[in-house]
Amino acid sequence: MNNNKEKDYSSYYEIDDDGVVHFLKTWENGKDFDDLEKELPIMFDLIGIELVKWKIKNEYPTEQIPYKKDYYRKPLFHFGDEIVIGDSFHYKVEYLSNEKSLSNSRMLWVRNNGTFNLIKLDRDVDVDRIMSEIKN
Repeated sequence: MNNNKEKDYSSYYEIDDDGVVHFLKTWENGKDFDDLEKELPIMFDLIGIELVKWKIKNEYPTEQIPYKKDYYRKPLFHFGDEIVIGDSFHYKVEYLSNEKSLSNSRMLWVRNNGTFNLIKLDRDVDVDRIMSEIKN
């Protein structure tokens, strides 16, 4: 595995008729890859998958984010949520009404795309005011 660009990764995945990529095995650094951090982006590029988006969906499930008051908010509403992916960071919002728009949402957490560290949140929305508006 000296030249990673010439390595054949085809035995690591298959693409079904709908274009969905299925990985066929669990990878081990040193066995399947000389350097997983360097080779994984090469393999994903060959397949046509954006590594950051894959990590967000697969490696960093939001249910496992530990609660930290200034970095993560627990959901309070039941109108749904959305993960928004930007160039430098990604974040999760919960909708505050059936309108389901980002302008009418509450930030739950923000993560850096490079480090995946949580970013400290600004002040929360006025939850009491929103709750009273929903009741009326």
